[in-house]
Amino acid sequence: MTTRPKSILGALVWLAPLAVACSEADAPLSADHDAGSPNGADAGTADAASSPGNEPNTDPGVFAKSYATGLNVSSRAIIQTDDLGYLFVGHGDVDPSSDFDSNLFVVKLSATGTVAWARGLNASLNDEGYDVKATSDGYVVAGATGPAPSRPWVIKLGLRGELQWEQTYPPHDSRDGYRIATVPGDDDAEDGFVVVGASELDRPKGLVIRLGNLGEVIWERRFSAGGDARANAVLPTTDGGFVVVGERFVRPTRSAVWLVKLDAMGGVVWHRTLSAIDTGDGFAAATGVHETSDGYVVAAYADFDETLATATDAWVIKLDLAGVVLWQKRYGLARFNESVAASALDRRGHLHLAGATQGELMWLEVDELGALLNQRTFGGLDNDRAWAISATDDDGVAILGEVGFVPARRDAWVVKLDPSAAIEFGSGSNVSSAPLALVTANHLRAVQTATDTPVLTSSTTKAALPELIEPQWSVTTQSR
Repeated sequence: MTTRPKSILGALVWLAPLAVACSEADAPLSADHDAGSPNGADAGTADAASSPGNEPNTDPGVFAKSYATGLNVSSRAIIQTDDLGYLFVGHGDVDPSSDFDSNLFVVKLSATGTVAWARGLNASLNDEGYDVKATSDGYVVAGATGPAPSRPWVIKLGLRGELQWEQTYPPHDSRDGYRIATVPGDDDAEDGFVVVGASELDRPKGLVIRLGNLGEVIWERRFSAGGDARANAVLPTTDGGFVVVGERFVRPTRSAVWLVKLDAMGGVVWHRTLSAIDTGDGFAAATGVHETSDGYVVAAYADFDETLATATDAWVIKLDLAGVVLWQKRYGLARFNESVAASALDRRGHLHLAGATQGELMWLEVDELGALLNQRTFGGLDNDRAWAISATDDDGVAILGEVGFVPARRDAWVVKLDPSAAIEFGSGSNVSSAPLALVTANHLRAVQTATDTPVLTSSTTKAALPELIEPQWSVTTQSR
């Protein structure tokens, strides 16, 4: 296949599909640039170490770095890789003179946050990346492709970002994208994947697509949950089934946390709707779910008082294996809203929440009973926020978000914390640690059950593979 030049995400190195990536030593992506420079001029040394206020971190397990292309990007998912580095995905705006509106990108980092390689994929004029998971031989990415109505898009990459296969599916036009999980198989290999989102061609319905190892559709289910619904996360469970969480809209101005337990073939085992208010308007949504030895723990956020504009708080809900609520706790500040975009469960059983409050990136850590252990906020420059979080092998976390160091531009931001959250920034950074209150009052409301008849559809595959590109990223280290 012959590649042709395009202007996407800054300066590009063009590769044929399935080409082997450059090594870290000779990859042009490892060059660092001053993210504050309008034209991305070369800063000269790795991590911009010579720049005032950008001294390199001495602790390799703790860093905060922004990643820029000179254009707006939205970074949506991060994982720690087997080599103790990191990999994040998202999508970005392109040069206004280009025919492309957005393209999906994948960026691999070393353990210290240096760019090892980056890949971009274009299959249409508008491509977006939302989630990534590790597989036995690489990575699998979930995204969306095409103008409205957009299609779910699943991409399988090798360990160096080489394209192995990709599949698109019938249009669903999910407003908030798609999430993916690997389904455990034998001998540490996966037994396919499961994708969730929303089917929004008409009234939004919770969407679940079970896939095989090559992306082929095994089954698909759509759920109205007695009203409009969206699925935000999925968990393959040890019994071979799945727990899907998201939001159910009681009416356009009111939503509730929605949970459904499915068996291996997509049949409904149990179904719950949990609301934080009795009447009136307000929104609630679950954004993550994790399995514990005695059930599940759900990360969510909700409006807890329909009469206040600042009553949105983080919400953690503990359920048993049958979906019965064991306890739930709320975390927030009286004068501000707290939203939770993602969560991670570490090997100690501690739940980490990431999101936004007061225009800053927010991180919380709670123990297995919901006690608040740690919390920090970072940023505050230009409506900064976290989109994703991953537990790390050192019992710390890697948080992926967006930051506005340059006016009118959004950059990717990775903050790596050790188990004690021991990271400090220089005086030029806006970092706060205002305590969040733990609200223990019972704010759980009616539990309801509703399902509809699932609809089975088949897969549609593009005839040609998308083009593989290599975008340039500049890196700036925030001082400690």
